[in-house]
Amino acid sequence: MPESERRALRDAALAGGDAARTAFGSLWERFRARLVVYARSWKTLGGAGSEDAVSEALIAAFRGLARYDPARPIEPWVYAVASRRFADLAREAKRRPARAFAEGELDSIADPSRAHDELLVRGELADRVRAAIADLPEAERRLAVLAFYEELSSADIGRVLAMPPGTVRWRISVLRRRLEAAFPEAVHAY
Repeated sequence: MPESERRALRDAALAGGDAARTAFGSLWERFRARLVVYARSWKTLGGAGSEDAVSEALIAAFRGLARYDPARPIEPWVYAVASRRFADLAREAKRRPARAFAEGELDSIADPSRAHDELLVRGELADRVRAAIADLPEAERRLAVLAFYEELSSADIGRVLAMPPGTVRWRISVLRRRLEAAFPEAVHAY
């Protein structure tokens, strides 16, 4: 999203009335589906819990737009707001049953214009890789969603997950090596 659109979104949210409703609708439309997938990386949120968590996160992001600097990308900022809200809700929901990604759920955020996604989305290999990502521990699964599906930079992921960019790069490297070792045929698919 260009800076002019980010500024317009923030200004509309602060203006109130119909402009604010339109701004919230834009924020909702742009991030809801993507945040649902990200919310499910917190196993304790559960299926319906992740939908509710996303609603709460988007409301919190909308209310916090006054503190958002439109000179910076909005995606890491929204994910950071959502991460804090999801973590709070996860602490409250420890007793709820876990839920993995649903069939085709990660595909909903894959960009079909990227050639490597098109190769992976086509077959059994994609299903096996998605299953492996879904089975990762929560912290690694969040990292995988942000790095491999959202393609955020290590600095942006660091802001979202509150860790230094060097640590993010190291963890992504370790995760990538583990996935490459488990799926050598995926390495050659690129």
